Amino acid sequence: MRSFISVTAFATLVIIGCGGGSSSACPTPCPEGFECNEATGTCEPIGTTDYDDTDSDTTPTETGLPEKDGSADTETISDDTDSPDNDDGSDVVPDGDMDTDGMDCIPTTEEPCPYTGPNGTEGVGPCKAGKRICRQDGTWGACSGEVLPTWDLCGDGIDQDCDGTPDNLDQDGDGVTECGGLDCCYTTEGDDGCPDPKNVYPGAPEIPNGLDDNCNDQIDEGLYDCDDEVSTSSADPIDFAKAIGICKTSSDTLVPVGNNCSDWGIIAADFVLPDGSGTPHPQSHAIFTKFGNVIAPKAGSRFIMLTTGFAADPFDSNKFGGKQQKTSTAPGDWLTANNNQFPTSPACGGSGITGSVNDPVMFRLRLCTPAAAKSFSFNLYFFSQEYVKYVCSDYNDFLLTLLDSGYTAPSDHPELANPPDKNLALWFDASNNPNPVGVNLAPAGLFKQCTNGTSDSGTVITTCVGTDELQGTGFETYGGTGWLTTRGNVKGGEVIELRFVIWDTGPWGSTDYIYNSAVLLDNFQWQYEEFKPGTGPS
Repeated sequence: MRSFISVTAFATLVIIGCGGGSSSACPTPCPEGFECNEATGTCEPIGTTDYDDTDSDTTPTETGLPEKDGSADTETISDDTDSPDNDDGSDVVPDGDMDTDGMDCIPTTEEPCPYTGPNGTEGVGPCKAGKRICRQDGTWGACSGEVLPTWDLCGDGIDQDCDGTPDNLDQDGDGVTECGGLDCCYTTEGDDGCPDPKNVYPGAPEIPNGLDDNCNDQIDEGLYDCDDEVSTSSADPIDFAKAIGICKTSSDTLVPVGNNCSDWGIIAADFVLPDGSGTPHPQSHAIFTKFGNVIAPKAGSRFIMLTTGFAADPFDSNKFGGKQQKTSTAPGDWLTANNNQFPTSPACGGSGITGSVNDPVMFRLRLCTPAAAKSFSFNLYFFSQEYVKYVCSDYNDFLLTLLDSGYTAPSDHPELANPPDKNLALWFDASNNPNPVGVNLAPAGLFKQCTNGTSDSGTVITTCVGTDELQGTGFETYGGTGWLTTRGNVKGGEVIELRFVIWDTGPWGSTDYIYNSAVLLDNFQWQYEEFKPGTGPS
């Protein structure tokens, strides 16, 4: 279909009578520049008369005039490139007409472009769609002029993010603006950054992560202080969890370890024997506000003790006292992972032993980890009456911290994997050899509160720094490690199980209930980064 634009043009038509012309229609010759219109018998300016009625062409000034042969004028203005427009055969668009054949658009016209910003932002604040303009060649130009949402600039009164409110910059999406300093953390970068900015804002719940989550210039307030309400005479396992800093209980049910959970905190807690059955001696565990004259809680106002003897402050210094006379077997998964032997410390040599499990207690916790947690830590302080006499002997007291978790270490950081036997109560020496926490840590250098000496096996201890912290504990003439830190890696939002276990090892069938040991536990914290699992100096 032929496209055209008709632009009306006006011309002056001069009509002169043709008296005495050379033709029958015009009896007289027409003046110079005029010609005779035989249909009307008048002289008209040259070019205004259509002498060819076969090209369907007429100019605006002749519209309605008859053709040369006297027939009615049925012509239209046609602007194309395949038929002449003018009577001289040229294709010139007369009087402003425009050829649009093959064009995408009419030059200089414009149209809006589709808006590419988020729904609901077009027309809000400065946000708007762009437009495009038709070029002179009839093709569309590129879209331009679109304004999309950007971060608000505080204090300029402009709604750059096009949400209907100016000056409410919120880069981390926690619903609290950074303008006016209301949001204390909105990035992971720089000195003011934090691991999880979206969960840090005024009024946010505090979680045990060492951060000021609610922007009140206090860190982890209220998370460890819950042990103030715990009675030191309580036998409730939940109170023991609170005493070490796990204050929040979870609404999640007792689901298998490694499953997802949504409400972080304590799911369940109990005291059992190491094989998972039976009931330990009621004096194998206790809650204290202090131990001896020096040792105080690492956080809050309480910590707990697990022991092969009778928990008391001070401890019964009689190495033959505190006989619980309970027996069990070692945790089966841990024992299987160690080829059914109790591992020995590389600092003492040997490849492992077998023996009985006497005076045992296991504190078991089922927990839901916070969604952002990547690990946890707690502090322990180990004491033993076996120092220095039984250092590097086969039969001494064992301490385990077993972690069940679905955590998998990154392939490029295998050192972050939790130990294969699940025991975090291991100190790794300079050669990465695992040393179980116990009296045999002494030759490895982690028994600090003690007096240097030589064991019955001939092992010489030279790393003691004194016994100041042991004063008033009942272990003054024995030894202890000082506060250590234990770490394990977890997945956020998963169910884990922790088992704290202590027992007195003796030969199979023996009734070795003497020379007792004890461990203090405190300051459990969730962490936002992964660490090499195990136990080391605080």
